[in-house]
Amino acid sequence: MKVLSKITIVCFVFITACGKSGGGGTPTLPPIPSAPMLSSPLNNATCFSGVNVDANNASITFSWGAGMNAENYDLVIKNLATSQQTTYTVSSLSKDVVLGKNQPYSWYVMSKTSKVNSSAKSEVWKFYVAGNPTSNYAPFPATIIAPAPGSILPSGGMNPVSVTLTWSTTDVDNDIAFYTIYLDNKDASTKVVSSITASTTVVSLTPGKTYYWRVVTTDSAGNVSDSGIYSFSI
Repeated sequence: MKVLSKITIVCFVFITACGKSGGGGTPTLPPIPSAPMLSSPLNNATCFSGVNVDANNASITFSWGAGMNAENYDLVIKNLATSQQTTYTVSSLSKDVVLGKNQPYSWYVMSKTSKVNSSAKSEVWKFYVAGNPTSNYAPFPATIIAPAPGSILPSGGMNPVSVTLTWSTTDVDNDIAFYTIYLDNKDASTKVVSSITASTTVVSLTPGKTYYWRVVTTDSAGNVSDSGIYSFSI
């Protein structure tokens, strides 16, 4: 009986010690930031509210709502005509930025925190910085939807392969007239569709190659915008 009692005591101590090593429950994870809500400049609008800097530039105030658990934000602004992109890191909910007049821009905001390696992205909005008032504005450059930039499409054993090209665009004047599609294996300089009013078209392509394409948008006043070159492979 004495031997049995000793074994029981040893087992009780062992089990108790093992139970303490578990850490006392599930650890609490740091909070992940949520995406901010954009406020100004408004989406798809011509911005006349900037503060004049000189004949070619205006100061634009970007503002947005707070993202939950965010400590700071990355404001990302892209000139859609030149593709130049600039990022500003701020801790407030607004930022004044000097931009060129008569230029189309896109912008979004990322919520960030030092407590976790994660961020949250807002919607992407587009707008024009206006110079002198004008009766018509060029369309915003088309946004490529499909094939996704850099994607690899399966051929399915077919030759040629039917590929659906899809894009979207907006225009503050709502007077888009047609699209012109350029596509080849080199630099998207070959016109394959001269004029189309739909924002999608189907092309027959040879598998085993990389293709480069772009969309040029033309409005009723003759203003044009270029999507820039994107690629995909089959």
